[in-house]
Amino acid sequence: MRPAELWDDCLTDDCLTSDLRLVNAGAAETLSDEDRFVAACSRADKHEALQLQSLHPELPRALPESALRLLPELAAAGSNEAVKVMVDVGWPIETRGGDWNASALNAAVFRGDAGLTRFLLENGASWQERHGYDDNVTGTLSWASCNKPVPSGDWLGCAKALVAHGMPYGQPDPQIVDCVLVDGQRQRFSDDVTEFMIGRSAQGT
Repeated sequence: MRPAELWDDCLTDDCLTSDLRLVNAGAAETLSDEDRFVAACSRADKHEALQLQSLHPELPRALPESALRLLPELAAAGSNEAVKVMVDVGWPIETRGGDWNASALNAAVFRGDAGLTRFLLENGASWQERHGYDDNVTGTLSWASCNKPVPSGDWLGCAKALVAHGMPYGQPDPQIVDCVLVDGQRQRFSDDVTEFMIGRSAQGT
């Protein structure tokens, strides 16, 4: 399955846990505090999430993997406020999920969401985070900037944020025209991202 198809799948209800569907159906009184915490985070209710966390300081790290995976799934769906609350209350930012087993940062870069990309990087995410296609965020930037799965995506902004937080600039590939070597790996980017990635290195910065 191609990444674009995985993206479409990730916007379906399958990305939501059964607990969240129960909450949406009005069954919140039947849920545990852990489930209520997850639900509060998913709807960006930081106040309730912090109240529940004060009663259960082991949250969110004590949650099962199926619940932790909600962070990248919501990032893929563009639920940025929920993602920010989750990060603020201590959700493991490197958690991988979704059909392509990607981190929230990979999901944000895939969508060309420069603002969320910067937020995640400022809160400890790394450009070296892997995904299910055996590559890191540089590869996500490469595929997404060329294929533009989201019409309004800002992959140049994502590239600038990634470089500002440790991703190295690239060098022109001496063997393949239009390719760039980033940390020794061959990548192909959109024209504007390529210009940014090799323009600075050509100037010795």
